[in-house]
Amino acid sequence: MTSARRRVFVASSAPDGILAFDWDSATATLTPAGVAANVPNVAWLALSGEFVFSASELDTFEGKPTGEVSSFRVVDGELQPISARNSAGTGTCHVAVDATGRMLLAADRLSTSRDSISNISASLGYESESAFSTAFKRVMGCSPREYSRRRNLRPDRAKQLAAVAS
Repeated sequence: MTSARRRVFVASSAPDGILAFDWDSATATLTPAGVAANVPNVAWLALSGEFVFSASELDTFEGKPTGEVSSFRVVDGELQPISARNSAGTGTCHVAVDATGRMLLAADRLSTSRDSISNISASLGYESESAFSTAFKRVMGCSPREYSRRRNLRPDRAKQLAAVAS
């Protein structure tokens, strides 16, 4: 049997955050490879292509009670930070990415912009707002309009989140 090695990332509630392991399929062993990212109290990880997304349980993020959602790019088996954002809620936050990755972008735009649902759906390549709404509800469990209302976007919050992303 040919040995295939692969880098694996594991969520950790320890202060270290995301841990890296090397998986050897021939021997079915994991070998610790160190800390991949210093993100505290990681509850969930999701992989989408070359990207890893994490959801952390925190007491505060930027001085406000909440959690954090972070994104990373995997380059040569290492995690390179892209952004970190307030999860806009307290407690455990589940993170999942649909096969196309479009729902993550849609959720972000619905939470941080005043763009219309029609403009968001068109920019993500949907034929119609109806097709986008159906796909969004299937993945996210609610309509885009309901999701947007739940996020209760305030102009000062949009500026704050945009500053975190840059």
